Amino acid sequence: MVGVAAAAGVVLFALGLPAQAQNQPEVTPQDIEQLKEVQKNADLIGSWDQQYVVIDQATNNVFQQQGWTSEPDQYAQTLMRDVGRIPPWKPQERQEAFMNALQARYNLSPDQRSNMNSEIQRETLLVTAKHFKEILPVAMEVVKTRAANEPFTPEQVQRWSTAIKPIMADALDSMQRVTGNLKKTMTPEQQQLLDADVSALVKRHHDVTEMVKRWEQGGWNPTDWGLQDDPIHLAAMDAYRRSNAAKDALVAAANEKKIAIDNINPTDDSAWDRYVKLFCDKYGCTDVQRTAAQAILKGSKQEAISIRDARRDQIAKCEQLIQKSAGSPEQLKIQQEELKRLLAPIGDIFNRMKNRLWEQVLTTEQRKLGPPEGQPQRPAAPATPPTPPPAQPQPPPSQPPPALPASAGPPQQQSAAQPPPPASPPPPAQTQPQPATTQKSSPEPA
Repeated sequence: MVGVAAAAGVVLFALGLPAQAQNQPEVTPQDIEQLKEVQKNADLIGSWDQQYVVIDQATNNVFQQQGWTSEPDQYAQTLMRDVGRIPPWKPQERQEAFMNALQARYNLSPDQRSNMNSEIQRETLLVTAKHFKEILPVAMEVVKTRAANEPFTPEQVQRWSTAIKPIMADALDSMQRVTGNLKKTMTPEQQQLLDADVSALVKRHHDVTEMVKRWEQGGWNPTDWGLQDDPIHLAAMDAYRRSNAAKDALVAAANEKKIAIDNINPTDDSAWDRYVKLFCDKYGCTDVQRTAAQAILKGSKQEAISIRDARRDQIAKCEQLIQKSAGSPEQLKIQQEELKRLLAPIGDIFNRMKNRLWEQVLTTEQRKLGPPEGQPQRPAAPATPPTPPPAQPQPPPSQPPPALPASAGPPQQQSAAQPPPPASPPPPAQTQPQPATTQKSSPEPA
């Protein structure tokens, strides 16, 4: 089931049910009354010819959107179109049209057609009896929504997707049983054609299953069912388009800034002004922050200019040799590496400038946007480094370890074979208090 056919297919299946499964005990009189209500609401929608135009257009949209354009896919869509033109309350005519198309497709003999027809009816009854209780509420809600000229909502499709997922799995199993038995009676030529059609069907089924997973999470919009041209869904589609356009604009703006800020050449200090501007724009810096950023930029550029001036002749010579080495890949690589070495300190200054902007200019909230591409996200350095505590003198080797609180209990007794404790503090195992249940050690001999 795809596009609006996913909803319509459920409805048609339910509406045709009494003629196919009227002897099934699972279908109660109450179920029949509910089906009559579905039929009553379906009559309010309009003639079947009018509704089928919407269904056919939606199905065509979905096939194109999903890339179901192979020859087996096109045959399947034609088959859906030929059978779908027949109203759902004429199930026998639908079945006849379906079997006529299959017989022509595979050149079935009368016995093959008869056996296949019987198996399809049997499998239909099995799936119907098993899932009728799940199908009926979905069918009722689909038809009521459509009869009220209201668009389907993601919340509705979320419920329907959960309901139809088990049906989809059983329907695929039924199809594979029918085609597997049919294949045993076929010639190699018939089998080859059947295999191609079944492979395409399984792929379509897999694609729809993946879409159903997304719909179960609330990620549905009318385009998924090919309803972008449906008059009832036009207003909803305008809302989706506006929402998507706003999201796309935000993503495009973010990507544009990202690309611009990431494409600055670290060794081109003439472009550092643009980096700082983009940096401040990206994080929405205040005037005070921009002033601080400009101060960091000024100091960094002065440092870079000093290095460039000191190496100006070497850089110019290397650039000339690069131009002359255009025809010699080996020499060109050598000179490019040399130029890279000469400019490396300027690149280091640029990276330090980036880190200073990140650490010294931005607030904690601004850093939550994440660092620019390629910049490590480090915690901000404190404005004034804390004063380290004064070093504590270590006890001399001959002194015993510091006394523990009386409530902590005595330390573990040291073995007579152990060497004297080192000048550094004793290891934790010797200074930590013992648990309350630890047995007291014997007094140390005088």
